[in-house]
Amino acid sequence: MNLNHTHSTFPPEQLIGLGKTAAQTAETSGMSLTDAVVRSIGMTKLNEQQVRRVVEAANHEAFHRKFASMDSNMRVVELDGGPADPGAVMERLGAAAMPMKLSSQASHYGSPPRYVAVVSPYSEPISKTAALRPVHDMRSELMASHEELVGQLGARQADVEMAVQKLAYVSRQAVHEGAYFEDLETVWGAVNPKLATEMLGALGLPHAGPGVKVASRRISESAEVVTAFRKFAQVAESYEVASEAVRAMEQELIKVDSFLGSM
Repeated sequence: MNLNHTHSTFPPEQLIGLGKTAAQTAETSGMSLTDAVVRSIGMTKLNEQQVRRVVEAANHEAFHRKFASMDSNMRVVELDGGPADPGAVMERLGAAAMPMKLSSQASHYGSPPRYVAVVSPYSEPISKTAALRPVHDMRSELMASHEELVGQLGARQADVEMAVQKLAYVSRQAVHEGAYFEDLETVWGAVNPKLATEMLGALGLPHAGPGVKVASRRISESAEVVTAFRKFAQVAESYEVASEAVRAMEQELIKVDSFLGSM
């Protein structure tokens, strides 16, 4: 498998499909997500950028699978064995074909690893600049992916801001119609307790006074103040997923920069 040259174009949905297959394999077999991506790609000829798209899709799918399986009160997602490491995937896929490879000697997304440039004894002598060219190319691709992810994060942030504005508006309407802090605490808490607590604190809604039997009050699940909170919770979770993707990409850049700085 040649990771230095572009092969035939693969539709994005096919690369995403390979990633989803890897996530399912990791979930059902117990193997690491990195190993599952290597198995999913197999002998398919992909270039570096395509491999990275598969890794991103696998990490995204694995995150969502883990998130969906968790209790609604839990919001910290940790993938068993860590997310797939694109550097490790490419190393294993290209080990037999590349005269030079970049190997990571640290756990996935852990402390900055020590990379080792390995030159095959069968390759022609090459300069340091030429030896590092694949690493610089990799960094350029990482930067491009990082910029794309940051753009997506900005879009998700805008979605959150709009959802918060809508929620604040309909919450004030609900209060005007007789709802109290405790009413919304009940119906919002059934959707997402943590976000409910955060939003109720931020909005400063009035509490029920003495003699008001809040327990006997009911707000329909189809009420606008409930559907607006569900929408807010949905976009807030999407924002967290996008934030995690940006953080993971930044960790990859730190690894590459650390390696280049040591050369």
